[in-house]
Amino acid sequence: MLNMTSRFEQPQLQGSRCTDCCAITFPVSHGCIVCGSASQLTVQLSLSGRIESRTRVGERIVCEILLDDGPRIMGWLAADQPAEIGAAVRFGSSQSQLGFVCDV
Repeated sequence: MLNMTSRFEQPQLQGSRCTDCCAITFPVSHGCIVCGSASQLTVQLSLSGRIESRTRVGERIVCEILLDDGPRIMGWLAADQPAEIGAAVRFGSSQSQLGFVCDV
């Protein structure tokens, strides 16, 4: 879940942490995808990570990003960003999409 209450606040990514097996998932979930437990806590996720895979879709690049605290998420980069596998990225402010920028 993307949480922004105003356009001037730093965006936050929220996920779930299982209280039984400690798996962290994105987005917030009511059940653990690893162990099946319904005991979940909402946690703030890292805003930075590394590109695991990528492909061009029109004028954008869609990437699988491994966040620094563990979960993998899908996000967008502008087509002019140097989207190499392993490149560091950080979450960029966007009201409606998971947009990232390269962390050069």
